[in-house]
Amino acid sequence: MLTTFFTHQTERAEREVLVESAEAALDKSVRQLADLAGNGMRKFVEDYSWWNEMVDFVADPDPIWAEDNLEDSLEFWEVSGLWVFDPSAKLVYQLTQGGTDGMQFPLTQKELWEACQANSFPHFFRSTPLGFVEFRGAPIQPGSDDDRDSLAKGWFLVGRAWDERLFNKIAPAGTQVSLQILPIAPQRSDDSIKTSLPLVNEFGNVIAYFEVTRDRDDILRWQESGIDETLIALIFAIGSVTLLLVLLGIWIVRPVRAIDRSLREISSAPLKDLAKSPGEFGEIARLITASFEHATQLRSETEQRRETETALRQSEETLQQTLSDRAQLGLNLHDHTIQTLYASGMSLVALENRSPELPPEARTTIQQVRQNLQNTIDQLRSYIGETETTISSNSVSESVITMISFLRNTSQVQIEAEIDDLPNDLLRAEQNIHLLQILREAVTNALRHAQAKSIKVFLQVMPGSVRLRVEDDGIGLPQKTPEAASQGLLNIHKRAELAAARLEIKTRPGGGTRIDLGFNPQ
Repeated sequence: MLTTFFTHQTERAEREVLVESAEAALDKSVRQLADLAGNGMRKFVEDYSWWNEMVDFVADPDPIWAEDNLEDSLEFWEVSGLWVFDPSAKLVYQLTQGGTDGMQFPLTQKELWEACQANSFPHFFRSTPLGFVEFRGAPIQPGSDDDRDSLAKGWFLVGRAWDERLFNKIAPAGTQVSLQILPIAPQRSDDSIKTSLPLVNEFGNVIAYFEVTRDRDDILRWQESGIDETLIALIFAIGSVTLLLVLLGIWIVRPVRAIDRSLREISSAPLKDLAKSPGEFGEIARLITASFEHATQLRSETEQRRETETALRQSEETLQQTLSDRAQLGLNLHDHTIQTLYASGMSLVALENRSPELPPEARTTIQQVRQNLQNTIDQLRSYIGETETTISSNSVSESVITMISFLRNTSQVQIEAEIDDLPNDLLRAEQNIHLLQILREAVTNALRHAQAKSIKVFLQVMPGSVRLRVEDDGIGLPQKTPEAASQGLLNIHKRAELAAARLEIKTRPGGGTRIDLGFNPQ
């Protein structure tokens, strides 16, 4: 009842708002209907004034042409009269429903001229002896003037009486209309809703109002039965809310509490019964139960992964230590074993040189021992080169620099290098290994077989490619390559093929050998 009382009070407060809304709607409707009723008259004026034959008619008024083209237009376009004027606003031709004694044009030549100069498409109202009339006009221009901005060849105006037939077109159903000629102003009434259209003369001054009135009680009559309808709605609402609360407790509150308890306890036990139901909450309960199972499985997998990562980390540390020990072994072999073998060989050379009386058998034995020592030194150097072919954790460039430094220390040949920064991830891992192996093989071949005095190494990183070039000033590529050198070149070709690299080996102009290798980044 309290809601009904306040609702009824609100309805009374909204009465004025409703009336204002109805007035606005009536005003909009009347204006739209007035524009719609005037469309035919506007189109008539604009079409007939924009016509080459009308231009010719102003220059040479032909009654026969007017009879054929203008006389039937009054009834068709529902206008009361039409007038044709020359460029100076002098009347050339007129036609009205009353014939020559019908409606006369209400403006003088000067008044029409001033009105047309103020507005090329004049639209105004005038009170005439035959009633209140609406006039529309337009400049007469050739049809080729699409923008209608040329000088007027004359003026074409039409008039339409505002009579009961026009009123019925403009006024909505259920309304009353009247035409209030000034100085009578439209009056507001408490028992009706009104709207009015101001009607202006050629100078823009309001001379009359077209007034439309609607009974106010027709709009507000629904409030008389508002209390009974509100009571029925209130009773229905109370019953609906009560039933809704009961159903909410069964369908929503109880499942939500079970879900809340399950999430707080991180257990699927409270959802055992709910998970069997077919509804949305049952689906949620099944999803939560599955999530708990997945979480348990995930914890187990995480623990296994942690143990695996620990084992991998230990394996990596062992591998790093093995590589370090291997590198240290190579260093020790170079610093001690190779030097000792080299010194032994030199001692045999000295012994051979100081003992010219040695028997041929002894001299042959000494040379075989020297050759065996040299072969052992070569094998050790090859093994040491293998131990040095490891990728630095920072970049391939550092591994290249490390290898070149080692090769410099194991020979008397000058080795120059220009090395760009080559990150580990620019080429594939196997390409990095093949690059280092090919570099080691190329430099070793030059040291052993090319009789070179200097070797140059270039590692260039360019957009879209990585280039490795090894040059020496040795004897080049002879007709008959030593077996060891031939094997080295074969290894270079094989590794280049495995690394999908472009390989070119040729003799340098002026002597020596050039090895060019091109890699495509991954």
